Amino acid sequence: APLCTQIDILHLVTNRYLCCHCCPCSPFFMAFQQGVVQSKELAEAIFAFTDAIPGADILSAHQTVSLLSGSLISEVGMRLWPGLSGTVVTTSRLSVASPSRLDLQVESTRVAGSSFSPFIDSVVVPVEQIITQLRGDGAAAASYEVTYVDAQLRVTRAGDQLLLHRRVT
Repeated sequence: APLCTQIDILHLVTNRYLCCHCCPCSPFFMAFQQGVVQSKELAEAIFAFTDAIPGADILSAHQTVSLLSGSLISEVGMRLWPGLSGTVVTTSRLSVASPSRLDLQVESTRVAGSSFSPFIDSVVVPVEQIITQLRGDGAAAASYEVTYVDAQLRVTRAGDQLLLHRRVT
């Protein structure tokens, strides 16, 4: 397997949504559900609310995985309203727990390329610090179960979400 690769998230299937607007496949939203609200039902209610925002849409979803540096950078391009868009960039530490499991520790998240204000691009939210203050060490953790991988595709499970990834060439 390559030590560093960029992948597109092609498809997301959950038990209720084909693709959630808030993209819970992002490590940020996984850490939010597991580390902050600690309730799948409450997190799904919040995600359903954000999914109901008229005109909200996922434009793209990419991950850059580096086994060499032990990092995963998730980039989710979003449009919230006409003329209001940006990319949510979440940085996580990555470790290979087993051949079929990747463990993540979400470090930070930010918005890049905001059409609202360039000031927003300079704000970095220290997710790990905030969640650790609220819930203790390790609460900003998430994991992906890798169910299939080859040179071009990866199928990953994050809880009840099934993600299909394609390597960017």
